[in-house]
Amino acid sequence: AACLGENGLMAEAIGILLDGTGYGTGGQLWGFEVASGDYAHYERHYRLAEVPLPGGDNSVRHPFITATAYLSLFLGQRGRQLALELFPQYKHEVLAAEQIMAAGINCPLSSSCGRLFDAVAAMLHLCYHNTYEGQAPAELSSLVPWFLSNGPSLAVKPPAPYPYTINGAEINPAPLLEAIMADLMSGISAENIAWRFHETMVAIIKEAATMVRSETGLNRVVLSGGSWYNRYLLGRTMEALAQDGFQVYSHHLVPAGDGGLALGQALVALCASPIMKK
Repeated sequence: AACLGENGLMAEAIGILLDGTGYGTGGQLWGFEVASGDYAHYERHYRLAEVPLPGGDNSVRHPFITATAYLSLFLGQRGRQLALELFPQYKHEVLAAEQIMAAGINCPLSSSCGRLFDAVAAMLHLCYHNTYEGQAPAELSSLVPWFLSNGPSLAVKPPAPYPYTINGAEINPAPLLEAIMADLMSGISAENIAWRFHETMVAIIKEAATMVRSETGLNRVVLSGGSWYNRYLLGRTMEALAQDGFQVYSHHLVPAGDGGLALGQALVALCASPIMKK
């Protein structure tokens, strides 16, 4: 709603909403939504698959725990072993996280873009502990080319995205995690893996937006949420969507993250008020 309002849009649009911690309607932690609607209507079409966060906020502070959760949930027993191999210095914490997940105690479910970035940053040994908000995603994004208005700063074609699947309404990152682990074991550099991971996010967003357009006929796309502070992700996504014929809108005056929420809340409340209904 904040992005719609900032850009003076009154009609419905597709929303690509990416952040670290959003409060979902059922109490879950959201943060990777491909939706449609306007100030009065909201429909969620696609989302990232949920993952339990052992210890809740403790996982947010320690990305290696989030990585353990992703590997354990999506790669099973092999993923649990990989977590121990990736984080040998945190063996006790990894085992404790797996026990908490098995018991289902204090494991809120999250479908967050920020948490997936946390997990990948930890897997690449970039950041095990967030000492400030968004540290792991920031360190991961620092490895990709600086996106300029005319494209990536490097005069090379972006790498192909990693594999992923969209099953029904759920975006499944299991193939992505498998491929990243294969590259790690093959000695592929963290820079190349990080760049390819970013391209995977762009590919997922483009495919999901295209499917929503087919379902709804909507061609406008608004990008909102704190993950859009990532300059490369924002630039490449806008470029890819525009090339596919979408009208794309982002934040320029209002913060993409929590700082812009108040505008969206005010517009939604105004739309629901008796004054507007008259």
